This record gives sequence, structure tokens and C-alpha cells, in this order.
Amino acid sequence: MIKIKDVFKLPVVLSISLLLMLAETTGSLFSKSLSLLSYAGLILAVSSSALPLIAGQNINIQDAEGFKRSQFYSISINCIMLFIISIYIIYKAAALISNPRGINLALTCWTALSAFTGLIPCLILLYSQAKKNKVIKGLFIKYFLCALLAPIIIVSSAVYYLKDMYFMDPLVSIFITALIIVQIFFLAKQALVSLIISE
Repeated sequence: MIKIKDVFKLPVVLSISLLLMLAETTGSLFSKSLSLLSYAGLILAVSSSALPLIAGQNINIQDAEGFKRSQFYSISINCIMLFIISIYIIYKAAALISNPRGINLALTCWTALSAFTGLIPCLILLYSQAKKNKVIKGLFIKYFLCALLAPIIIVSSAVYYLKDMYFMDPLVSIFITALIIVQIFFLAKQALVSLIISE
């Protein structure tokens, strides 16, 4: 079994998350599944909350003020980007409800299952640190919820395909987008705290 030092665990988790996000985005383009695109957005939103933790691992006390200011700017940019993604997904979901389209069931299920499989190593890496650190415990819970969403996407896509319930894909997308918006709120709060502390 490969052992990874604690200092490298978060960067590895972030790297896996970004690969999964790219896989889900690519899968959504070919399968025409909006729920996969929203899932990619959620993985991006959750992984964004890991960035300040990674940067804070090797911070110098002398550079604390500059770090907190740069943390504020980076989190703010992430919030804006995630907000734009959320608006786009809601717009596409509304369009699909009024004018539904077919999806590639096999590709959608395979991509969601791949994300579920990829999130398991992330959970294993975070678990040992989650027992010692409350912040990482919160991150672990977010990744755990992401993993739980993959089976929901698979089931809803199967219902969508087999029962001609065309509202399922956009409905799941809106639900996932709501989770992204919640994550944006937490990131914005984190950015505001960083700004106040740095002043």
C-alpha cells in the first residue's frame, strides 16, 4: 500500500478532483447530460475550498497578511466563476424542461460511476486528517456528499431514459446547482473573513 505524507494529501486530492471535473465536463458534452455538467461544477466548487488549506500548510508568519489578501482575491474569483456556471446551468435546465432532448445513458452512467470511483481515494486520503482537523472534516463531508450524488445521477438518468421522464436530467441539475450556490455562500464567507483579518 502506498503511503502519502500528510502535507501531500490535499494536493493529491485537489489533483484528482480537477481530473474528475474535466472527465465529467467532457462526458457531459458527449452524452448531452446536463446533470454531469452540474456535477463537474459541484466538484470544482468543493475542490475550491481545498485551495486555501493547501496554501496555508507552508505559510510563513511574516507573509500572513499578504497570504490572507491573496486568499481573498482567489476565493472571490472562484465565487464569481462558480456563480456564472450556476446561472448557465439554471438557464440550460429551464430550456431543457421546455424543449427536452435525449441523453446517452451508457456514457452518462459510466462517467458518473467513474467520478464515484475517483472520489473514493479522495475520501481515504482526507479521512485520517479529518479526525484531527475540523476544517478538513468539513471538506471530507463535502466530498462524501459529492460521492453520494453519483448514484443519484445514474438512477435519475436511467429513469429519464427508460420511462421518458425528460424532466429528470434538468431537475437533478437544478438540485446540484443549489448545492453549488450553497458552496458559493461558504466560500464568500471565507473570503470576507480573510479580508477582515488581513486589515
